[in-house]
Amino acid sequence: MQRSLDNLGDFFQNLLQAIKQDPNITELDQYRKVFRKHVPFWMRSYVAAYLIRNLNRDGRLDDVLRQTGASGAGNRTAQRPLTDPVSIFFGAGRSRRTNPREIVKILLEHTGIDRSAIGEIKILENYSFIDVEKEAAPTVIQKLENFTLRGRPVKVNFAKKKEEGGPA
Repeated sequence: MQRSLDNLGDFFQNLLQAIKQDPNITELDQYRKVFRKHVPFWMRSYVAAYLIRNLNRDGRLDDVLRQTGASGAGNRTAQRPLTDPVSIFFGAGRSRRTNPREIVKILLEHTGIDRSAIGEIKILENYSFIDVEKEAAPTVIQKLENFTLRGRPVKVNFAKKKEEGGPA
């Protein structure tokens, strides 16, 4: 099925989310470096548009979406939902240039948990929330106890639920 131009906005939103969740940043950086080296700055958007147009004409755009896990409307993560998630507070957010892909990489490298135990990641201005499987949560908190990001310590603990309503 070929996508119309109207549906490309959704495609880009889903693709951006998949890129943020991609744990293999090293491979993407290699492609990015080659692209930046050989394509002049003022031509990059045209090259991207040309590639997308040809993928769409050949009917391969849907294949790209399936491979990235970005095919569902509003799909925020490229994996199955967690069975018993708990939310972890991660004391770094947009103000420290943190993104979901980086958090996934930190979790995989420093905690030893499986990628399938990581769920939705919400990045806010000064902190983030990470959904992980309940049995993986204590490991994440313990292994990241003295973790530093860009020279500054990151507090990691169980997220506290927001109180509904408040005193009457």
